[in-house]
Amino acid sequence: MRYRNRIRIAKGLYVNLSKSGVSLSAGIRGASVTVGKGGAYGNVGIPGSGIYDRKKIASFNSPKTQPENTSSFAVSVGITDDGQIYVNDEAGNLITDDFLLKRIKRTDTYKEAVKRIYQSKKHEIDAEFAKFIEIYKSTPEFLSADYWMQKVYELKHDIYMYNSFLKPEPTREIALQKITEKANMEVKSILFWTLKEKREKYVKDNVDECFTQMHKKWEHELKTHNEKEKDRELQIKNHNLEVDRQLTEIKEDIIKGNPDYIRNEIEKILNNIVLPVDFSLDYECINNCLLLDIDLPEIEDLPNSRS
Repeated sequence: MRYRNRIRIAKGLYVNLSKSGVSLSAGIRGASVTVGKGGAYGNVGIPGSGIYDRKKIASFNSPKTQPENTSSFAVSVGITDDGQIYVNDEAGNLITDDFLLKRIKRTDTYKEAVKRIYQSKKHEIDAEFAKFIEIYKSTPEFLSADYWMQKVYELKHDIYMYNSFLKPEPTREIALQKITEKANMEVKSILFWTLKEKREKYVKDNVDECFTQMHKKWEHELKTHNEKEKDRELQIKNHNLEVDRQLTEIKEDIIKGNPDYIRNEIEKILNNIVLPVDFSLDYECINNCLLLDIDLPEIEDLPNSRS
């Protein structure tokens, strides 16, 4: 078990009591000097991180082990927009003391933190540059006159032809045959001489009902078939109306160049473009020519890099 107590006797001056003896510490958080019977020691550390450096600066010829006394303080490492590394203390204040900075920069923790910061900054810059390098991907596809002429050729009307209902209408003879087969399978008797009479009676009692059920089923299937045909006919009709609309749009508005149509389409295209920076644009369409006036971002708004 270890025991240690610290008594403050003045600002920055402490008396340390432990099992190994009494020592005196002077300094600030993260940088202090400890004097005890084992000698004098300089202490530098980062509070909260467990990182510290302790060196013996004077010896009093004491064989005893140096008292365990470490001070540390938390720091944060960051990078400026121009790539300069800075270190803040736990209160967020910039550390400018050269001696303390040198001690911090010697630690592996600091080196690893700087390495991660540089990697993160590199990824950030690369991502910004990628947006500009690939900005061409945001440009809408240009559709030539040949494309629209090919489109006119491809647009065709569909022709509706009624698909006949192929299932034949049931007759009483078919119903009689079906109910007779059922009677032969289901009507049984140990009195074989009465079997024929019983089966004939079964057929007579059930043939009308069998015919009615078969005809109802056939009528339902016919109705369902005709409804599907009406839906198909309506779909073809709507398709042909859409073909007519597209043909009119291509021939009258696009190929001939309807000014109102072109202006509306240009506004739709411009409103749907998403670019990595803001810009303003004015345009005017004269004689089927589009004149653009683009106000690009300021140079300081564009990303830059340092090697």
